[in-house]
Amino acid sequence: MTATNLFQYILPDINIYENKNIYIYFDKKPLALRQIMFMLDFFYESKCKVCGLAGENREDVGIRVFNKKVVHYSEMSKEKDVVVKWGGGKLCVNELDKPFFDDTALKKKQLVVWGTGAYAIDFCKMAEEYGWKVSFFIDSDIDKKGRLFREKEVYQPEKLKELPDESIIVEASRQWEEMDEIAKTLCPNTERLYFQKLSVLDVKVDLRRVYETYALIGDDPICIYGDEERVNEWGALYNYFDFHIEKQYCYGAENRLDQQTLEGIIALIQEGKYVLLTWERNIETIEWLEKAGVKYCTDFGFADPFEIFRYATREFIYDINLGFSYQKECKYPGIAVYGNEESAKYRIVCLGNSTTDAWFLPNKSWPEFLKQMAGDDVCVYNAGCESYNTVQDLIKLMRDMLEFAPDIVIEVSGVNETWFDEKYPFSFCYIKDVYRQKTNENIYKGIQHASPYWKQWLDNIEIMNAICKLHDIEYFAFLQPMLAGKPNKDIDEESRVLSWYNIIRPTRIERQSEFGNIIDQIKKDDPNKYSYIHNMTYIFDKVHHVYIDDCHLNDRGNYILAENIWRHMNLAGNQ
Repeated sequence: MTATNLFQYILPDINIYENKNIYIYFDKKPLALRQIMFMLDFFYESKCKVCGLAGENREDVGIRVFNKKVVHYSEMSKEKDVVVKWGGGKLCVNELDKPFFDDTALKKKQLVVWGTGAYAIDFCKMAEEYGWKVSFFIDSDIDKKGRLFREKEVYQPEKLKELPDESIIVEASRQWEEMDEIAKTLCPNTERLYFQKLSVLDVKVDLRRVYETYALIGDDPICIYGDEERVNEWGALYNYFDFHIEKQYCYGAENRLDQQTLEGIIALIQEGKYVLLTWERNIETIEWLEKAGVKYCTDFGFADPFEIFRYATREFIYDINLGFSYQKECKYPGIAVYGNEESAKYRIVCLGNSTTDAWFLPNKSWPEFLKQMAGDDVCVYNAGCESYNTVQDLIKLMRDMLEFAPDIVIEVSGVNETWFDEKYPFSFCYIKDVYRQKTNENIYKGIQHASPYWKQWLDNIEIMNAICKLHDIEYFAFLQPMLAGKPNKDIDEESRVLSWYNIIRPTRIERQSEFGNIIDQIKKDDPNKYSYIHNMTYIFDKVHHVYIDDCHLNDRGNYILAENIWRHMNLAGNQ
């Protein structure tokens, strides 16, 4: 018999609650948030409606995680509602003293974990939370034999032959099926569970799409437009996650954008509805609708794939030094030009990541607003590109941007330094992907760096400043605003951060919170040396409704950012 999924083992028999309103217990801890994600997936796949999340902190009331709103635990009806979570204690409103699942076996039996990687670490955290005791670990890697992992000894698989039948083997790896075949042979009478790491990759429902939909649309009504089968399919998903679907429009199964269809879509948009198209996204459809006066990602989008960020009408190309760049309706790949290059008396270069990128978002970038503030005599080169960090900005400055003989170079960055692996900062994932396609050999990634993420950001900024000084260019570096580090978040902002806990590493969010404080201290210690560096992480402390997610800004946010950059430039004596 195949091993049982640990989460299926501890999740409920949903038939017990078929006459109840189901709420999931809400907790802000990263592991608990990932558990909520998995339970939403479980209940959705079971066709069992989750009405919302229930928490015990009144400050959390109204927060949304994957568009499920948090209500207070005390507001539950003991007769009609049930609150579910992993673990013992207060679980069911109508059965307060009854645990949600009986984990007596897991507490009493000898637990042996097969695996010493990320899955095993996640399981051990879960075991510690619930009081389960791990006896030792199994790993097939001979080099790990006899070593300690989380203060327990690591054995080879042969050790499983010695297990008493009352033990439980937890196969904590993505390769659990291979482990299970071996365990079944070595100890056929021992109970086996496999542990599925709580990750976006391990859920069937695309919860990121749910988050992105809410980030873009919020509470606005959605109209799903397409053939009947697809409309019903996507309607079920968005209904389950509590979006306001006012109507679902169906037409013939040909998925053609003829004049009649075009007029129907435009009419819906004019009524204030966001239209999701169910057919495959294509440039022709986007261009046709935009020529009719409606805007992609602002008035309409596509259910599958529904990408609120990457603007669909540009082509990506490999870059020999930077990994990748893009082509758009501009003279230079990866660079948007605002103004007349020939007649301009003043030239400004803007560097950065997707928050600077000219076409990553459907709204105006901050360099576009900066150009408006600078006037007709100024030409602005927007060299921002999605996913770039300051290493790529440094290379792009040296390779490309000096050729434009700029008067000013502006760098706005920081968020991607909280994301990338800082051990090999010059090893871009895009270049590694190309090498993997061409060869199976190991790739040399350079000398391993020991500096933390913030020091590498600072080093790259200092090098860019030195290059600009050498060429008599004024240089400004801005540490960009990041939502996780903002104090006094409103309910909507708190929802966005909590939803991102389920998608990205919590480390990134922690770094976003500390980055600004580190830079402030560095500037305080040596203000003259770092006069060209400015901390922008605070500019939205008292401003709301500017973030799309944890770092990308809407038009209002980009305008405020450009305004602050322009003010610093003027204070430095540049007009």
